[in-house]
Order: sequence, then C-alpha cells, then structure tokens
Amino acid sequence: MNKKNRGSRTQFMKWAGVFGLAMILAGPLQAGGASETSTVEPFADPGGVSGRGAEGHWWVGPSDIGNCHFDNIQDAIDATASLGADWGTISIRLSGPNSLYLGESYTLSLDNFENVTTVRIIGGYEDCTGQSSGTTVLDSDNGTRLFNISNSLDYDGAPREIRLENLVIQGAFHGFEFGGGGILVHGTPGRLSVKLENVTVQDNQALATSGGGGGVMVRARNTRNGGGPMLTADNATIIANNSTNGNGGGVACRSLVGDLGTGTLIRWGAGPIASNQAENGGAISIEGGCSRNFFYNGAFLAGIINNEAVDAGGGIYLEGDGSYISVRGDEFEGFGNPAWRVDLITNEATRGGAVYARDASEVFLFDVNVGGNTAETGGGAIYANAGPAVVTVGRIGNTPCDDSTFGRCSYVRNNAVTSGAGGAFLARNDATINVSNTFVEGNSATVRGSVAAVSGAGPGTVNLESVLATGNHTAPDLLYALHGQIDVRFSTMADNQDLTRAAYAQGFSEAQPGSIGLFSSIFWEDSGIVADEANENSTISGDCVIGWQDPDDLPVSISVYRNYHPMFVSPGSGDYRPGPVSPAIDFCDDSFTQPAFPDLDGNTRGTAHQGSPTRPNPGLGNFDLGAYETDWEELADELFQDRFEGGTCFGFCGGQSGAGCYCDNGCVDFGDCCDSVCQDCPELVHCTSLQGPELEASLGGLFDMGRDLEHSAVRPRRPVTEAILPGS
Repeated sequence: MNKKNRGSRTQFMKWAGVFGLAMILAGPLQAGGASETSTVEPFADPGGVSGRGAEGHWWVGPSDIGNCHFDNIQDAIDATASLGADWGTISIRLSGPNSLYLGESYTLSLDNFENVTTVRIIGGYEDCTGQSSGTTVLDSDNGTRLFNISNSLDYDGAPREIRLENLVIQGAFHGFEFGGGGILVHGTPGRLSVKLENVTVQDNQALATSGGGGGVMVRARNTRNGGGPMLTADNATIIANNSTNGNGGGVACRSLVGDLGTGTLIRWGAGPIASNQAENGGAISIEGGCSRNFFYNGAFLAGIINNEAVDAGGGIYLEGDGSYISVRGDEFEGFGNPAWRVDLITNEATRGGAVYARDASEVFLFDVNVGGNTAETGGGAIYANAGPAVVTVGRIGNTPCDDSTFGRCSYVRNNAVTSGAGGAFLARNDATINVSNTFVEGNSATVRGSVAAVSGAGPGTVNLESVLATGNHTAPDLLYALHGQIDVRFSTMADNQDLTRAAYAQGFSEAQPGSIGLFSSIFWEDSGIVADEANENSTISGDCVIGWQDPDDLPVSISVYRNYHPMFVSPGSGDYRPGPVSPAIDFCDDSFTQPAFPDLDGNTRGTAHQGSPTRPNPGLGNFDLGAYETDWEELADELFQDRFEGGTCFGFCGGQSGAGCYCDNGCVDFGDCCDSVCQDCPELVHCTSLQGPELEASLGGLFDMGRDLEHSAVRPRRPVTEAILPGS
C-alpha cells in the first residue's frame, strides 16, 4: 500500500481543496526566538481580585511590546505553577507573530499547579491587549512533541483542567516516550482534564517506538478517580495529516490499567479527522481497555475521512478487552449536531477499510454513513476479528431516515474489497457484527460475500435486521458462510448484481460449519438461486421468505417459502416498500423469530393491515416481510372512479386502479394489467424490459403466447392461491 507524503500538508490540502476547507490551514510561518521578561503576578480579569479564587491572565508576546509579561509560553506556565495565592483560572494569552513560538515545546504537570484550578492557553491576540480574533501557530519545526500534559503516578491532588484554545499545533517529529506527536495527555481519569477548543493539530509525526498517536495520544495511567472526560475536543477542532508507523495516525488512546469501566474518557465534537496515516487505525486507535470514547462528528463535511492504515482499520482500530468507541450522528452538551449524520468515508486499509475491531472490544456506529472505504483482503467497511469483538451499526431512536444530502440515517455503501471477502462486513474468529435499520448499497468483493462473510478458526457471526440491500455486486453471492453464522431477519435484498446465489453456506469442516438463517425476508433478484448449501458441513434454514426462485427448484429447506411477486412501490427510484396490495403484507407471525428493532422507517412491527385486500398469502399473522412494515390506507376507488374509467394507472402505480385492473409488477402473471400500465408506470419491471412490439404483445394477449402449460396456459383471475414469476 502506498504511503502518503507525511512531511507536508500536501495530502490534507488535496482533501480540503476538494471540499472547500482550505481555510482551516494556517498561513506561512516565520522564524524567531523567545526569552523571559519580568513580572510578579498575573493581571486580574475585570471584576476580579488578585488571588483567592479570582481569574487572572498572563500576556505572552514580543519583548518590545508593552504590557507583555513573557515572550515564552513555558515561562508563563512555570510562573503559573509558582503562584502562591489560590487562583481559580489563569489564562496565558498569546500575541505577536508565529515566529515567536517556532521550535518550542511545552510541559504542564498537574503536580505543579497546587494553587490553580484551570490553566488556559489562548492564541489569536494581535498584541498584549484586547480580544482574541484568530489563531496562533505553534510549530515545533521538526522538534519534539509540542504539549506534554500529565500528572504523576501517585498524584492525589484535586482535579485540574488544561484548556488549549485558538491554536494550530504542527510540525512535531516525536520519537520517544509515550507517543503523541502534537499532544500527549498522560494521567489519571477524573483528575486530569484537557479541553481542545478551536484547535487544529496537523502535520505531526510520532514513531511506533514512542507509542504512536501521530496527532494526539491519551494515556490513562491510573484507574478512574472522579468524573468527567480526560480529553474533549469541540466542534471546531480538526485533526489532519498526522502520521505514525505505530497505531493511531490522528488520535490514539491507550489504557495502562486495563478496562477503565464507566465514565467518558474522550468526547469529540463535529470537527473532521482527515488524511491521517498509521500502521493500524489511520484516524483513531483505541487500545488496552481505553473505554467510553464518544465521537459526535455530525456536521457538514465532518467525520472520519480519507485516512489510511497500512494494516488494519483505515478509519478506526480497536484492540484489547474493554476498548470502546461510539461514533454518533448526534449532539451531547454542545458536541456534535443532531441534524447531521457522521461520514466515515474514503478510508483505506489492508483489513477493514473503515473499522477493524479485535479482542473483547466494542464499536457502535449510529446514524453513520460508512461509504467509499476500501480494504485489500477483507471487510471493505467493517472487519471484526480475533476474540469476542462486537461491532454494532444502526440508528438513534425510531424516527424515519432523513434522506437529505447529509441527513441522519445509517448507510453502508460503495465499500470495496479488492482481493478478498466481505464487501461490507467480515466477521471472523468469534467476533460479531450486528446491523439494523441500515441501507447496504453498492458494496463489492472480488471473492465472496458482497454484503457479508463469516470465516476463521473460530466462528464469525453477522446479524442483519431491517436492512435493505441493493446494488451490491462483483462477488457471486451476497452472504457467504465458511465458518460461522449469518442471520437475516425482516430484511429486503433486491436488484443486486453478478449473483450465482444470494446466500451460500460452505462449511469448512465438520468442526467448523457454516450456517445461514433467512427469516421474514424478501429476496428478489433476476438471476441465480436464492440459497445453496455446498456440503454436509453447511446449513441454510429459514421461515417466511419470498424469493424469486420456484419452490421446486430451491435446493434448501425453508418453511413457508413463496415466490410471489413482492410488488415493490417503485424499485427504479429506490422505493422497496411492499405496495398497497403486496402479498408480503401480513404474511407471517413472530412465533419463529421476533423482531428486535422497528422497521427501516421506524414503524412498529406486526401492525395489522388496514388497507385494501392484498394478494393472497399464507396469512400466518400481522408481520410484513422485508425491511418495511407498511401502513397503507384503503385505496379510494369510489372517489377516483370517474377519473380512472377506461383503466388508467395514473396515481395507482404499484396497486389496483379505480377501474379494477392492476398497475403493478404482478399484473403480467395474472393477466389483469390496465391498458395504460406501461405508459403511466414505466418503472415497472415488465415495462422497462420491453419496448415497441414486445410491449404491445405484453399487454395484448400475453397469456396466449404459449407459456409453460405446467404453470397453466391461462391463469385464473383473482382471487388466486399463488403467483408465479414472469417468464416461468
């Protein structure tokens, strides 16, 4: 895999230029030095009194500018540590040219701040007066890490807060001691709290020998002692174009004491983590039980974008029992945006283009667009491996998807595996991937399972519920089970490409079987077979399934299998809801499988149909098959009777017209199409596949054209007991 040029902003500028974000990068740097001036104590802020809990500030700027206390940040930090009075908050305000801060690095230890509760380092001042109006660039000039923020192993003092504001932190090359090219946060959760506010961390490097974390490293050195996050980053903070040959190109988190249990460790806002590179975890690495990390990157062009891992997890990498991350298109206490999804897109790795998780770690992706990621050997979007790792993909709440350009919804689409299996999902070796209320679209794999695959010495598990899978391609199957279990419940898989079969179980051995379960779902393709077992080590079972294959030709046993036409509303425009009279409505009960989630629109499952009579089906209960539970009203035949005399389909595509004839994909089978069906409903399958004379023939005597008499030459008019496929 080609490595990016990590010595400049080239890669991130390409990304930023495409999306119009070049303004987030700082301007050119200048050269210069710094030395201490003199002062006794900081200025008290307006309304405050020196000492005794007041807020005060130091000024840092050129020595020839009046009103400045220091021309060096570390001197201001040291002066803060030596204050004798009990101050509340001390601000260190930075002014002057960026050259003043070139080549410096800074150390802040909680052990030294006995008389200060909060230390703020604020950039963007023009001189040693006034208000901040921009940012200050702190450039290490290929020197060591810029900020080392810590507490000692035996620190038992009060909680302290360090805030970095209005800064660009760049240019560090760190090769030793704990990692963190730009920033190291190293201490006790509940005692040490670091906040990044309008901070850009870019163009920093950390070697693997130092521990990784090209941009930021968080190391929890003790068990939690108090509440609150150890690191927060607001919606304006950006991590871009950092690198490490270890783990975590953008942000890394490592626990030295195992599972940290409850309590948030990292809380991240809506700023992008983009164009970073690492061996594992191009953007983010969570290791060693670093738990309760929340990333709320829901905003315009914000998310985890265009990162690269040489090995695993182009976007996100987890290892170690108790490691935990939740990525959410949501808002919490001002972090994130509730109106926007998260984009986890265009990341690249050998394994797990977007996400790789192993050991007893947990990943939660809610209202996330996992798109355009690439893996070489497996898991174009998500790869769960090696231990009881669990990755969960779904929605927040039961509201319908907001299908606007960046609206909240759950998508896994256009991810690719270039020489392996699991175009969207790959689970191996006792790992599990759970996917619900998600659109799975356009994914591909060159070998097996364009949607999902399970394999490994230990079984993998993939569970899909309320999933709509369309347009997936290249692999000969959608679902592939070599060793493990894939369960599909209340889902729709239709209009996928290049299929020999939709579901294929090929158990590796008697001790390593492969199994697939298909329940209350719709499989509707135009080629291949619905499901197949390769050998005696393979099992496919199911209940209540509509499929395109004739039951007599189905090589596996699925109870209550029918090849009724599902009569989708408008598949050509992406509407795969069963139409108003579809036989998929009220098809099954929940005695065999119970839904754990609402349908893809957030509707409750098992709602009795109140509309017009549907095509006949087994009628086992009130549960609709597929990704959607419908709530159609009765077709208003009388109201529109005059308008639809003569058999027009205008306004009735997918159902029965006011004249009694039908305007759906099943009308060809039953011979009861309205005269204008293809004129008014050109997206119907039998209309899009026929033109000219063929179209006329389809409407004017289809059932007199010598169809297979085994299925009967003339089909009975409705009601009927079963339907057949066109052309069968």
